[in-house]
Parts: sequence; structure tokens; C-alpha cells
Amino acid sequence: MRIRIFKQCSESGSGKGSEQRILRYEIIDLQTNRSQVLLDSPATYASADVLWSPDSESLLLCGVYLPLDVKNQAEYYSRRSNKLSSKSNCP
Repeated sequence: MRIRIFKQCSESGSGKGSEQRILRYEIIDLQTNRSQVLLDSPATYASADVLWSPDSESLLLCGVYLPLDVKNQAEYYSRRSNKLSSKSNCP
């Protein structure tokens, strides 16, 4: 499987006139042309390092915002204001 990661600008909104463009990381299988959102968090226009594992089964994104779906308030505020690293397994 050949895979590529890129930032995709997707549109979302909950009603007419409320469209928002959100930049997010997606992973694409180049053989099937299927894509999947990698992180449920916004990306920035600044670059982030993407490091692949030697077996290509996982990757490390450095300098990204993490999802805000945590219950711990300190963790929530840390994720909201800091860029961190995230390890993801490839689908």
C-alpha cells in the first residue's frame, strides 16, 4: 500500500451560511484513492514534521494540535494552546 499524508481544507457547518474551512491532516491510500482524516483537530499553515516508522505501519506528527475531546481540564487547556506530537497507526 502506498500512502501519502497531506493537509486538506474541508468545509463544515451546521446550517446555511455557517460554512467554515478547516485545514486538517488526511492520509491517502494512493492505490485505492481513499482518504481518511488522520487527526480530529485543525492543522495550521506552518509546517509539521512527519516521521514514518521503519515498517511504515505508524507515523509521528510533530508540532500539531491534538483533539480537544479529553475530560481532564488541564489536558484540555494544554492541547488548546500548545502544539504537541502525536503517534498514529496507519489504517
